[in-house]
Amino acid sequence: MQNQPVLIHCSAGSIENAEQIAKELIHEHLAACVQISPISSVYRWQGVVNHEPEFSLQIKTSSQHVREVEKLIKRLHTYDLPEMIVVPIIDGSPEYLGWLHDSVR
Repeated sequence: MQNQPVLIHCSAGSIENAEQIAKELIHEHLAACVQISPISSVYRWQGVVNHEPEFSLQIKTSSQHVREVEKLIKRLHTYDLPEMIVVPIIDGSPEYLGWLHDSVR
């Protein structure tokens, strides 16, 4: 499944950190597009239930770049344990998927 389109989900605690990650991913040609949306998250961390505003990053890239994206997220993220979930894109408009492929190195 080398070089298949994927969607990576990540969340950040501030718009500044989300934008920093998104801009670097685009600059490095590791993502074709990153969408940022405000969200409200409820989670347990170190035994405490938290309810915090966060920013969701939807990162469109290819499977061959997943580890590089992960390294960049870990380097720039402000969290000790940043979320990173990879979901395969099994279908989509051929034109969009072609653009996605052409936009990453």
